[in-house]
Amino acid sequence: MAKAADAAEKVVKKYFPGVKNAKLPEGPFEDAGNIIIAVEGASSFRSLIRSGRVSELTDPLGQLAGYVNEQFSGADYVQAQRIRDILQKKMDAMFDTFDVLVAPRSL
Repeated sequence: MAKAADAAEKVVKKYFPGVKNAKLPEGPFEDAGNIIIAVEGASSFRSLIRSGRVSELTDPLGQLAGYVNEQFSGADYVQAQRIRDILQKKMDAMFDTFDVLVAPRSL
């Protein structure tokens, strides 16, 4: 994968010589995103979960995930939203320097 990414970087730099490498901000952003998605998913499907009809889903993980996701606390959700706000500000600042970010599909 690294070889293909290096080749793609050379092509991009050939046509856009001002290309610079960027580093995304570090932080527990994936964890925060997972909590937000889990809580909002549980909220969206609350009536299905509470009625017990979630057991009719064909995916075994789907049958359980709603119950698990309802266990996150409000404090966890609010903290994840705070982290999301920090990331949004850091990404906004990054776009003061960069117009476009290019990355391989998987690392």
